[in-house]
Amino acid sequence: MVIAGCATPPKHAAVPEDSNVAAETTYNAITNGQDIVLKNDRFDTPRTFRPPVEITIVAKTDSTDLRIGYAADQVIFNWELDRNQLRVDGGPANGLHRLGAGGITSGKFVTIRWLVSTNRQAIYVNGDLRFEHSGDYSSMNKCISIFSAAGSTVTVKSIIVKQLSTPSNEAATNKVEAVTAGQIENWIAQLGDSNFSKRNATVKMLAQHPVEALPALQQALKTETDNDRRWWLQAAIQQCQ
Repeated sequence: MVIAGCATPPKHAAVPEDSNVAAETTYNAITNGQDIVLKNDRFDTPRTFRPPVEITIVAKTDSTDLRIGYAADQVIFNWELDRNQLRVDGGPANGLHRLGAGGITSGKFVTIRWLVSTNRQAIYVNGDLRFEHSGDYSSMNKCISIFSAAGSTVTVKSIIVKQLSTPSNEAATNKVEAVTAGQIENWIAQLGDSNFSKRNATVKMLAQHPVEALPALQQALKTETDNDRRWWLQAAIQQCQ
């Protein structure tokens, strides 16, 4: 089975009827509960996405070469020539391969979380940070891909893409009420909330107060050690700049 291109949805894909959802677009690439098995094949989402996005893939390989594409042409786990080396080919991070970061257990599903903002990408496997890079991702508008190679069989259980929306021009030109330092601190704390929509909304609120929010966000980033919160802090900083 070869599912290529981004125009026609494959039978396992569902595209939201309203592609202009204001607050959040959630794209469930696989919705019918059936795994997709790829042997020297690929699955591409039928629509494209701009950053910032949060991509979650649950998949496994029977041996080598589980490959994904979006912020790079391909990121390779269990590369056939060196399973422990994470390969990054194409995109702003082209060639920045990472030793010791590419291995995954063959035959077991892993959760790959790919966070991409306009100026940064980060890749986690089962919650562990495997790769991060700062660069210009602002012009990206691509499908999310997953594929096998070198004789591997890749099984895909789910692909979920959550796309952060950017403030509309109308919202940007509206008069913004004054905000206190305490409110800024409360919003920054909410960037660690477990609810995705709440984090998304908080980024928008901070972006409406760049003068007050930017210094506080930059200071919080200096002391934050949690990688997930660091990503959201950086996303908010980018929106304020």
